[in-house]
Formats: sequence, structure tokens, C-alpha cells
Amino acid sequence: MLTADEIRDAAKKRVEYIVSKERALGNLTKVAEGKLYDTLMDEFTRRLSGKDGKLIGANNVSVINAINTIVDNFMANEQMVVMNSYISGLGAINGLNADYYNKLSGDKAKAYTKDANTYMASVIGIGSGNKLVRGGFLDSFVKDTTIKNELKQFVYGAVTGGTSFKDFTSQLRERVISSGDGSGVLQRHYKTFAYDTMSQYDRAIGLQYKEKLGLKYGLYSGGLIDDSREFCIKRNNKVFTDEEMGKWVDDPTLPRSVKERKSGVVSGYNAAIDLGRWNCRHTINWISKEMALRLRPELSKHNN
Repeated sequence: MLTADEIRDAAKKRVEYIVSKERALGNLTKVAEGKLYDTLMDEFTRRLSGKDGKLIGANNVSVINAINTIVDNFMANEQMVVMNSYISGLGAINGLNADYYNKLSGDKAKAYTKDANTYMASVIGIGSGNKLVRGGFLDSFVKDTTIKNELKQFVYGAVTGGTSFKDFTSQLRERVISSGDGSGVLQRHYKTFAYDTMSQYDRAIGLQYKEKLGLKYGLYSGGLIDDSREFCIKRNNKVFTDEEMGKWVDDPTLPRSVKERKSGVVSGYNAAIDLGRWNCRHTINWISKEMALRLRPELSKHNN
């Protein structure tokens, strides 16, 4: 049987891996942003026309329509470099979970590892050879039009407003390339759409092992940092039952959207997957009843 410290260390290892992988993805997207800016500037310099240093001329409007092709071609190559790194990260998370649950169960989990990995690949949209499944979650992310729409709106405002070419290039650079705070167009896109999914993926594959192994107790794991939320501080390093997790949605310290705060209704919250919600770095390590009672003896009063 794993010790309590070994269980905590397993969770810490996964959380630290996810944080390091997200940092690596951030570096890759920053490199890609530089290439996207250069690609856009090459095309815009060739296509845009002006007068007295300003973007004036009916032909400039045609550049807006060309953005679709420019960005699509770029994404088909450069973004897949980032996506392949992301997929390899999910594979590593598979391995870390398999290692933990095999040790926890005395290798019983080995019988379920292939099915767990296959199921998660189908959910997130990864097919054979790590190819994206058409219409799947990751494919939809790659084909998302947010970046194209943002750039078209920016260019439209510049060419219809007679922006100077100097200001145009400066503003385009500020919009496309991160300045260190993750403000670039690709880093914002990945942060909004992809980063949280890596933590959620880790929790979701843990649920697969939970169900197969019949585990009913979870250790809220991951440690604390300076800006940890009250919701997570209260739960960190503590054991919970399925029933208790089901009541987390009623906790007033659970982070809520503006709409949820106004309506008083939390939408789509799955405690075991979402935990402290956006940007939450914690995870659940599902543990045996024996370990749960050791870590939280008062649970014995509620067990036969």
C-alpha cells in the first residue's frame, strides 16, 4: 500500500508536470506569434496601399478577406507544432496516472489502462497516430475563428480609419506578440481554450480509474501558492467522499462567473473535474477506503 506521503508526492508530480508543460507551451506559442507577425507583415507590406504614410485606398479592404487564407495556412503548419507538444503532454499525464493507480492497486489498474487512455483520446478527439479527429475537441480548437476575426476587425479599423502605416505595424505587433504577460494573440487563445483542459484531463482520467477500481474517496491535492483561492485552501490535502464533493457547488467561496453571481445559479459545474474552476492547479488522487480512514478517522462513524 502506498503511504500518505507517496500519494501526495504522486499528485505533486502531476501538478508540477502540468505547470511545466503549460510553461513550455507558452514558450512555443510565443515563438509562433513572432512567425505569425512576420508572415502578416510580409503579406500586408505587399498588399496594402497608402498615401502620405496612411492606409488609404479601396484595395486595402481586400486585405481583410485575405486574412482567412493567411492565418489558415500559418495555423496548418506552426500551430500543429504547438498542438503536437500539447498531445505529448496528455500522453505523459496518462503515464503518470497509470503509474499512480497501478501502485495504489497493486497493479490491478494495468487491466484498465488501455481502456482509460482510449476513452480519453475519444473524448478529446485524438485518433490513431495522434491525428486530430475531425470535429473533435482539439480539431475545433485548431479551427477556431477567434484569431482570424480579431485580426480582421483590427485591420478593418486601421484601413477605414486611415491609420498611419507606422502606427499600424506597431499596433499589430502589440496585438500579435506577447510582451511577457501572455498578451499575444496565440497565448491568449491557448490560455482561454486549452490550458485548463490539461488539468481537467488529468482529473478526468483519474475518474476512469476510480470507477474501474471502485474507489469512493478522494484526496484534494496539489499544495498552495500565494494566490490560492479560499475554496482550495479549505480543501487542500484533505479527504472527501463522493457525497461531500457533490455539495461543493453550494459553497459560496466557489469561483463564479458574473452571470452566475447575478443569477445565483452555477452552471455546468462538475466537482471532480472542475475543482476550484478556472486556472485551478489542484487535482484529486482517488484513494482506498483504508487510506481514507487513516487520513480522516472520523469517516469510520459513517461507514459500516
